[in-house]
Amino acid sequence: MPERPADYVVDAANRNLAAEGVCFEFPNIEKIDILVTFRCNAACAHCITRSHPKRTEWLEEREVLDLLAVGAEQGKRYTSFTGGEPFLDFPRLLRCVRFAKQKGYFVCADSNAFWGVTDRRATDWVQRLVDAGLNALFPSADHFHLPFVSLDRVRRVVEACDRVGLPCEVNFAPGPDPTENERIIGALDLRSRGYFCDGLELTGNDVSGFLHLYPQLSPAEMDDIGSMHMGVGAGGDVYANVDISDDGAGFHGTPLLLGNIRREDLTSLFVAERERPILALTRTRGPREVDGWLRAHAEIGPGYAARFADRRYYSPTAYWFDLFHAPEAARYISALEAWNTSSASVK
Repeated sequence: MPERPADYVVDAANRNLAAEGVCFEFPNIEKIDILVTFRCNAACAHCITRSHPKRTEWLEEREVLDLLAVGAEQGKRYTSFTGGEPFLDFPRLLRCVRFAKQKGYFVCADSNAFWGVTDRRATDWVQRLVDAGLNALFPSADHFHLPFVSLDRVRRVVEACDRVGLPCEVNFAPGPDPTENERIIGALDLRSRGYFCDGLELTGNDVSGFLHLYPQLSPAEMDDIGSMHMGVGAGGDVYANVDISDDGAGFHGTPLLLGNIRREDLTSLFVAERERPILALTRTRGPREVDGWLRAHAEIGPGYAARFADRRYYSPTAYWFDLFHAPEAARYISALEAWNTSSASVK
């Protein structure tokens, strides 16, 4: 196995570990991430939606606006436009940002910053985003993006955000070359700024070459619930977890799949997220707490402990998939729902 470089996933600079950043200022039930497209100018190996330049899927603009309108009525207060690359249609993105702001959302966007071709262009686009109502920008910078987007373009966008006062939080994923990793971190001052590095999802374009870069953790070592908020894919599928793939295969047969905006009434999708008892648990209790409770359960515990004794995961999402696809999933869910309800009544 290739040598593993410095562990950036659990590094102190990774703000996910301390749950710091604008997205953590909102409870999961108030958040919705909208993957407006699977099309992208890049084809990064680690992209969990397998986005690339030949993909054609986009949500219709009216679908996005209707989703935001109903979401606001149902208590959503935070939204992020992501993909794919939402900046491939910048005028449309501006209209969506402006509409979301008018509906009362805290509005964010993800981008690989391909548009930072000059200081002037970067500043102009950032200012137009701010004028439309954007509250924060999340550019990506790492080994996997560099073949498609130069580091200078990302730097220009980050500096433009700093000039106009727009919060800018960088997504960084470790690559196989420690020297290159440190060059990226140094160029963007990520040791001081901090960065966001999620666990690895295995639905990327080709993740086989860098599995060794990510730690595999037991459920008892994972305390993250940050992914447990609504995500909407470019095909219209709606999930109660934002770590979604393009086909959503891992979600099928689990309570994390809420439906599709093109087939179901929009209000019903938000109600399902809010009222499914098991989702109320996953939004507030991480794998560590759930794993500990199941192991201690008098009836379920022995079988659960035997099944999950040596299991380790690249991300909390992978644990939830394993739990909900287990042969005993119905018993696990029923017991967890009763536990969460009784705990809430005591509070």
